[in-house]
Amino acid sequence: MRLNVGVVVAVVFWCSIKGAGPVSAQQVSSFEQLQLMVKPGDRIEVIGTDGVSTKGKIENLTPASLRLKVKGTVRDFAQRDAIEIKQRRPDSLANGAWIGAVSGGGLVGLAAIATCASLGCHGDGPEFAAAAVAYTGIGAAIGVGIDAMITHRQTIYRQSAQTTLESVRVAPLIASGRKGVALSFTF
Repeated sequence: MRLNVGVVVAVVFWCSIKGAGPVSAQQVSSFEQLQLMVKPGDRIEVIGTDGVSTKGKIENLTPASLRLKVKGTVRDFAQRDAIEIKQRRPDSLANGAWIGAVSGGGLVGLAAIATCASLGCHGDGPEFAAAAVAYTGIGAAIGVGIDAMITHRQTIYRQSAQTTLESVRVAPLIASGRKGVALSFTF
């Protein structure tokens, strides 16, 4: 029986350390790609190049422009005018399932260790294993249920960095005892 309890504790410990891993939101950098993620009628938030945040419903989206309906008015954004677009999206259910499963299974594992330590284990392995499986499933279901209620504002579009060199100016520097060149770059 001690081997079974040790295995349960080891599995619970490993799962709690490993976790579900990081979940990254899908993010695009063009309106053409954005068309695959949202549709007319979806609510979004657009942060423009002027720093102003505008929340509204998508009226129309093309590879070159976005038309947003904001409180009865329409606002158009060219792709170059939108720095970032965010949308409320549901939380990943996987991390809730992992946390719930580890919590439920861990609870039974700790109870099994406490019971064996105080009363001794006399062939109780199958009962502990069945309880661990049941509570792991119940915990996972509760975790999924909680995660289903959670939404986050996720960045779904971010304008790619624009480092286009517009001009270069070169000017000679000549002064008494000095010679050189002045360079000026405009982005």
